Amino acid sequence: MSEPAVYAWRKRFGGMDANDTMRLKQLEAENARLKKLLALFLRAFDDRWQLA
Repeated sequence: MSEPAVYAWRKRFGGMDANDTMRLKQLEAENARLKKLLALFLRAFDDRWQLA
């Protein structure tokens, strides 16, 4: 692992314990899932709007 990567990791996770880190990863995964779902919804909505 490179030194800049270590500093970036410390900056992001330095003050967290293991539970905080796991919760952050869960929230990031849920956020990514919801963004994909929103994109699919908006694409479907846009397709229907253009047909009208």
